[in-house]
Amino acid sequence: MGVGVRPGPMGYLASVVRAAARRTASRIFS
Repeated sequence: MGVGVRPGPMGYLASVVRAAARRTASRIFS
């Protein structure tokens, strides 16, 4: 356990992608 895959970085990346998607969505709908 501990091969470099942590829930921290992955969660951060996911949040960044989610924020980008939300920004583009709001940009399109508004």
